Amino acid sequence: MGYVENTLVDGEEILGTFKMSNKFKIGVFVTLIVGLILIIVGAQMEGEEGEGMASFGSILIPIGGFLLYIYYSSSTTITSRRVVQKLPANKMNEITYDKIESVNVTGNAIMIKGSGGSKIKAGYLENAHEAVKLINQASENYKAK
Repeated sequence: MGYVENTLVDGEEILGTFKMSNKFKIGVFVTLIVGLILIIVGAQMEGEEGEGMASFGSILIPIGGFLLYIYYSSSTTITSRRVVQKLPANKMNEITYDKIESVNVTGNAIMIKGSGGSKIKAGYLENAHEAVKLINQASENYKAK
């Protein structure tokens, strides 16, 4: 069980969990593959050009690895009471519906602003518009209680 499941209060249920887009993951894998190719090709070439190519490839590999870590460790969960964002290194942001001041969507990213300066920025979501629709419905239901 994860953080959200462990912190549900009586009557609270998970309505949806949104992960980062597969397009983001494809970009990460392309970065890793290009890095590996540059290392292999650069190692077979002689001179500064080969060294430069291999060096650039060795820079792309850790960048791609870090982006892959972000992809697998990030999610936005919508419950009947709050929105919870899980970030890398087990960092969490959450806003209850009574604290939400605005919810905006731009492309595949959502921005939720709460009272007191709290905010959740979730980018590269697979279904950002669906997430905002679910947040708005859950917020209305929460406030109606």
